[in-house]
Amino acid sequence: MASEIKIFKEAIHTHLNVNDKAELISILAKPLLEKNYVTAEFAEKVLEREEKFPTGLPLKKIGVAIPHTDPKYVLKNAISIGVLKKPLPFKVMASPEQSVNVEIIFLLALNDSEKHLEILQKLISLIQNEKALFQILNGSKDEIFHFIDRQLKGGESSYD
Repeated sequence: MASEIKIFKEAIHTHLNVNDKAELISILAKPLLEKNYVTAEFAEKVLEREEKFPTGLPLKKIGVAIPHTDPKYVLKNAISIGVLKKPLPFKVMASPEQSVNVEIIFLLALNDSEKHLEILQKLISLIQNEKALFQILNGSKDEIFHFIDRQLKGGESSYD
């Protein structure tokens, strides 16, 4: 069930102003660590994996990244979301020699490979919808929380 992944308001960050990926991942991982969803090494391991297996996705108008790491650094399934004030370059998933300016980051903490695939499918479906991305990009923390929670639980899509 999709309800097995937790999203909470403390793990949604809007108008983030960061200098690099390390600062970004640290901010996004902090509430997951504080609520005991991930291990202390989680943020570091996400950054290491991002170097080897980039997660930047160049879309038509908005760049998105979905960083994550090995399940052994995850205690409970959760997601942290960051909306950046100014884009940050991420290497492109399918073409690591290229970069994409990312504005929305979905930091995944998943300890179950079946769950990983299910959540990735839902996220890919979500990020392929430009209206949904603009809703996230321009939404408040509460709006983003309710919107993503509904999407992850398989609720009706309301992109308008």
